Amino acid sequence: MNTARELFAVVDVIDSNATLRRALGDPSRESEAKRGLVQRLFSGKIGYDAMAVMTAVAGERWSSERDLSDALERLAVEAATASAEKAGRADAFENELFRFERTVASDAGLSDALSDRSRSGADKAGLVARLLEGKVAPETALLATRAAGSPVGVVSTGPSRSSSRAWPGAAASRARSSRARSS
Repeated sequence: MNTARELFAVVDVIDSNATLRRALGDPSRESEAKRGLVQRLFSGKIGYDAMAVMTAVAGERWSSERDLSDALERLAVEAATASAEKAGRADAFENELFRFERTVASDAGLSDALSDRSRSGADKAGLVARLLEGKVAPETALLATRAAGSPVGVVSTGPSRSSSRAWPGAAASRARSSRARSS
């Protein structure tokens, strides 16, 4: 679960720093230089697993700066899914995400609160965290609060760039399905 949290935190750092985003997403920059930058910036701040993922991802070539963050966010969703699977709560995790999505869709007040552009992402994430506290698996709470706090949601694993971000239930389901197929 820590790996998922740490990867989301790295996404936030990259997304909030245009210089860093350009440095890591620049296809003309050597992979080793990008890996070294990641090591200098994040060493001691994130765990071994998140660092291994981040170092590998940073060394890849990306067609756009946004692709790097999208890939990291997908991997964070997969890490949350793997955490739920390892804890034996994968089905509950997936069901909780879908139930929460349906709750948001069917409750006009909640839907309005989460789509209100005048509310900060932190405020929306806090609202979701309070609603779900003690009622769902930690992985569910993480993805739901992440989706609420992000202006465009959590990356899904679908192929369409125009709909590449959505509420996390479908993303978790696809991540789980793809993991099952590869096993």
